[in-house]
Amino acid sequence: MKGKIVLVGLVILITTISTIKGENLSTSDVEPGDNIFADIAQSQPIPPSYGASEGFVLAAIEEGDIEEETHPIPPPYVEPGDIVFADEMPMKPIITGWDHAALYKGAGYVIEADPHMEKWTEEERISYPFNAASLHNKSYSGNEDYGRVEIDNMTEIFNSKAVAYKRVKGASPTLKKAAADFGVLRASRIWGNESNKPRPFDYLSCWVYRTKQVDDPDPNSLGFGYYCSELVWAAWMWATDNRIDLDPTPGAVWPTDIYISPYVEDCSPGDNNSSYVENCLPTDICNSSCAVNSSYTYNSSFAENCSSTDSYNSSFAENCS
Repeated sequence: MKGKIVLVGLVILITTISTIKGENLSTSDVEPGDNIFADIAQSQPIPPSYGASEGFVLAAIEEGDIEEETHPIPPPYVEPGDIVFADEMPMKPIITGWDHAALYKGAGYVIEADPHMEKWTEEERISYPFNAASLHNKSYSGNEDYGRVEIDNMTEIFNSKAVAYKRVKGASPTLKKAAADFGVLRASRIWGNESNKPRPFDYLSCWVYRTKQVDDPDPNSLGFGYYCSELVWAAWMWATDNRIDLDPTPGAVWPTDIYISPYVEDCSPGDNNSSYVENCLPTDICNSSCAVNSSYTYNSSFAENCSSTDSYNSSFAENCS
């Protein structure tokens, strides 16, 4: 029976593309049960086929309600505000390339928008993303089983098929902390009508309207919640007063859009010059789509100790051949 349901879903996926668009949209514009799906970029690089870094293990005590625990941490050169990418696989083949992005907080923790698919019913998982409106309404109503912005350790990420780390070029520690703090604040339990919830997961912006928003305090707006890569994008927009746009194209921002942005580079030990990356990416992740943003200009003058303006071209993908 499951096979038949999946087959029907694939037929609908191929034949039905949502054309819903708009600006300043409310979450009430789409009703639960609407048959929705937005086309996304299918020409993104494919993540590596090996496992994540072994990393390290430590016992850490975080501020707030996170108790002492043992969990993996990334290599020591990954710093707060850096970007973590994971190939977690649940959305293949709907999302190609990396399917999750998060901000590194430090001590083995990330700040992320997590839909918590593991808590959904089997029917909800099979129907996704056609049921995005229903899931969105549940998350926005405060049901955290349907996603939230949160601080979590990296155990689940390290169980992914692959993991990579990037950082914004030339960003000072102050800017990187500001980006991380943006996420931390939205993971805090100070939001919502009951003032005790973190920000919810935004399903409609990515799957229906194909938009991204930096922030909106209105709990009924699309800008109130976040999907994973939108949170990363918004954090850096906010931290740099809109000067670093990790996805300047219109529409939704996907993890691989950020991964191939000319504003980011590999996290490297010591010199940040992309000369080394833990489990460095194989050449098969690099193809012509690595250079899709080759017309952009990277302005590094915003960052401390930076004064030059460097033109970006396909050579930023140093491992491409």
